[in-house]
Order: sequence, then C-alpha cells, then structure tokens
Amino acid sequence: MKFAIRFLLILTFLIIVSGCRSRASGTSNLPAQSNAELMTRAKQNYQKGELDAAKRDLLCVLKADALNREAVYYLALVKQARSKTKLDQERRNREEDGLWYPTLPPKEIR
Repeated sequence: MKFAIRFLLILTFLIIVSGCRSRASGTSNLPAQSNAELMTRAKQNYQKGELDAAKRDLLCVLKADALNREAVYYLALVKQARSKTKLDQERRNREEDGLWYPTLPPKEIR
C-alpha cells in the first residue's frame, strides 16, 4: 500500500514538473512573443477596456520578467479599474433596488 502511494505521489510530481516548462525550452504550438509585444498588446487592451485580456498578457510578461516595472504598474491599473467597475455596478444595483440613496457613506432609506 505504501509503495502504491509513493508511486502515485512521484508520478503526480513528475507530471506537474513536466508541465512547468517555459515556452522557450519546450515546444509549443503558440508563437513565442517578446515581452515588448505583450506589453504593447496589454496596453492596447487596457485602453480599450478589455481588462481580462490585458491582465493575461501582463501576467505572461511578469512570468518571464518578474521585475518589469511597467508590467507591475499596468497590472495595478487593471486591478484598480476592475475594482472601480465592480463598485460602480454595486452602486447601480442598489439604486435600481431603491433601497439606498447616494450619500457618503451609503445610508438606508427610512
């Protein structure tokens, strides 16, 4: 029984490690893109409001170069824009329900 558990753990570890290769060392169907191309595309997506695509590209840049200041900056902008969008949606939902009126902080109507 212990042998089977060890075997499964080792097999799982090897599968996980083999999947962690970078595109440069492994063969991939995806075209290799430079960090500059990814940054350009991420900026364009951010400006168009496509925050999910921008975040995906920025995370790819940071995976290759964790100290890229520009990618960290734009990732913070994306996170800020997503939270602002979420807060705006919550505010609109409250106003549509008619349970709150706009004050700072929001107060319940009595």
